[in-house]
Amino acid sequence: MNAADATRVDTDETPPAAMTTLPETIDFRDVRIDPAWAAKVPPSLAMRRLALPVCVVGGELVVAMADPADAATAEAVSRAAG
Repeated sequence: MNAADATRVDTDETPPAAMTTLPETIDFRDVRIDPAWAAKVPPSLAMRRLALPVCVVGGELVVAMADPADAATAEAVSRAAG
């Protein structure tokens, strides 16, 4: 997969509860995935919700999601990551 739908939140390394959907996709060839963010979310949550925080870009947490419009998933991942 070269690009993915993503959700981004403003962060200074601690994501807030609210997330906003990006209008564009993130090309993961251009982004360094930070396993520390992925490790903050329990595997069962990531698999059930099909969402995983992958890195911080421009001070915003990037979350790869199967459905970036799913507000409940965005909230669950935000709580787990923060």
